[in-house]
Amino acid sequence: MSSEKLTSCPFCGKETIRILHQPFVARKSMSKSRFGSGGPVYTKERSDVLSGCEACGKSQKEVENALEGKQERSHEERMERFRKRGLPLVLGSKK
Repeated sequence: MSSEKLTSCPFCGKETIRILHQPFVARKSMSKSRFGSGGPVYTKERSDVLSGCEACGKSQKEVENALEGKQERSHEERMERFRKRGLPLVLGSKK
């Protein structure tokens, strides 16, 4: 059912990323009880990144985040977002 594929790196564009792709599956399961019948079992479609990029040296986690569209923000960017929202930047205890 699962198949391993090569895909292009989101950073350098070379086909060096290995991905394990599992398609959507719906099948009927067998019941282990006397009274119930088997119901449908659904397996969601998913893709797992198996390796990083050997060409540009990006790690597996960096490639996963780029393919999923997640962004890593620097500390300064996070602090700027907190300032815009009006959140306290220094947490202190008041007596």
